[in-house]
Amino acid sequence: MYRYLSKTPLALTHSDNIYPKLIRLVNEKIDQYEPEPFGFKSVKSAYAENSRFIVPLARIFREEPIATLLREWVLKHLPDFLSHLNQTVSDSSFVFNQPEHLRMYLRFRVLQDRNGYSLAPHKDSEDTLLAFLLQLSEGNPTTSLFYRNPSLYKVKNELLVNEDKATLKNVVGGFLNDMYGSKTNFELTDNQFGVSKYLAWDEHRSVWMLSQKEQELLVYKYDEQQLNVPFGKLLAIHNPLNDFVFSSQRTKFFQEHGTHGFFPCKFEKRNLLLCDLLCKYVKDDKDLTISSSNPDHEYFLLLKGETNIKFLKKSGFIKNEYI
Repeated sequence: MYRYLSKTPLALTHSDNIYPKLIRLVNEKIDQYEPEPFGFKSVKSAYAENSRFIVPLARIFREEPIATLLREWVLKHLPDFLSHLNQTVSDSSFVFNQPEHLRMYLRFRVLQDRNGYSLAPHKDSEDTLLAFLLQLSEGNPTTSLFYRNPSLYKVKNELLVNEDKATLKNVVGGFLNDMYGSKTNFELTDNQFGVSKYLAWDEHRSVWMLSQKEQELLVYKYDEQQLNVPFGKLLAIHNPLNDFVFSSQRTKFFQEHGTHGFFPCKFEKRNLLLCDLLCKYVKDDKDLTISSSNPDHEYFLLLKGETNIKFLKKSGFIKNEYI
């Protein structure tokens, strides 16, 4: 069963008996492996997380019974996820870019977040069609959507010199107290994405993105939409950086207003199975080669050309007569 949590951008949950099986099988293995530091490349540079780790479990996805479960899930459900995506992005301006050369593939990873972890409001890479998240423990906090307020706030303060973090915190505290009309608690963290250096997460569950220009602070506000994902259900999100596969007026709206991230909260650890539906353009199946930087960290499942076309037709992205 599918349940929409948002259509701007798409976020929905899905229930199936495969997910409890996957949770059990992964949890049976997870304590046998030592988590390793996790890093990624953002639009700024390479970024090393200090409270997110990757569990080197990818090889078990190549083994039975998990390998069969994953193939069954792809064949049974991926066209339906694509159909829901099609319904939320299609309008009269919709354009699909070269569907005959599009190849989809999936990347599976097991991540472990620890106390203090947060993830700034952001978008996924442009080649990400959908991100699937499956929590591996009950009570785990989940990803949220964040919507940027169109207002830009400018805070001038002569004490803002050399991006000193202590001074910045005092200035931001005064700004938030004025905004809310009372003493407001907040947490100041680094921003892993974008041009702003810091984020302020306030007790009202809004996020303030901070950019300093000489003695002026430029501030954007992001309001959170918490996503209620019951344990044992899968969360799917569509929130790419740009229009790589298709474009429409709807996708332009999503890109302007919607992001997702993780609000800091207290927990010991959060184990997560993350699957990204990625895509690239190739002339032929033989050109679809995906190289993993570490086969213990990530497992790739590639879809053949005829499977791609079949799924795109079934989901309604392309018409039967098109190809």
